[in-house]
Amino acid sequence: EELEIPHPRMMERVFVLSPMSDLERAVERIRHPVVNRSMGEILSSLSYQSAGASKDQGIRVIPLPRARMLHFNETIVMGILNVTPDSFSDGGKYSDSSEYAASAALKLVQEGAGIIDVGGESTRP
Repeated sequence: EELEIPHPRMMERVFVLSPMSDLERAVERIRHPVVNRSMGEILSSLSYQSAGASKDQGIRVIPLPRARMLHFNETIVMGILNVTPDSFSDGGKYSDSSEYAASAALKLVQEGAGIIDVGGESTRP
């Protein structure tokens, strides 16, 4: 069996289309290469989408410090910032300076990250 890209039933799958549609808000339209429609257009055309969950339904949240809440009503892009000296992904370039690490985190936010995952402990064996 061979991998087929795009997946032949991609246009039927809300769990695929929904995050891609959310990403379209931050970048230009993501078009399906076969049908030449945006992910948002395909998502809104699904017949069971309108009959399913409404925008007024409950939203999953996670409470955060300082009386803030993390809402899961749309896709959230996570930026990864490794600050350990032996980080395999960036060679530890953020481990020497907290100012440099903070600047890198702010850049991730400017690039669209809604959450920053700070890797502060090595998992190296």
